Amino acid sequence: MGIWDNLGKVAVGLGKELGKTAIEKVEEMKAYNDDLYGRSESELKSIYVSAKRSKNHMLAGAASAALKRDYDYSDFQVSLLLED
Repeated sequence: MGIWDNLGKVAVGLGKELGKTAIEKVEEMKAYNDDLYGRSESELKSIYVSAKRSKNHMLAGAASAALKRDYDYSDFQVSLLLED
């Protein structure tokens, strides 16, 4: 029975960590992407740094993807933004 207790604890932990359903996460990510569309390079850089510092991983990921897509940033260039 010990393994079932452990699995239950893991499942509860994951449920609390994730908190939202997959559909809600996709909708949230789409909203971030829509909001970031057409932003200037300096705005995206500022949003990325702010999101990383506040531990908003989803917004940081969307800003990183926008920098890569719109301004040809590499992963290395994005990681250097936190060095400033």
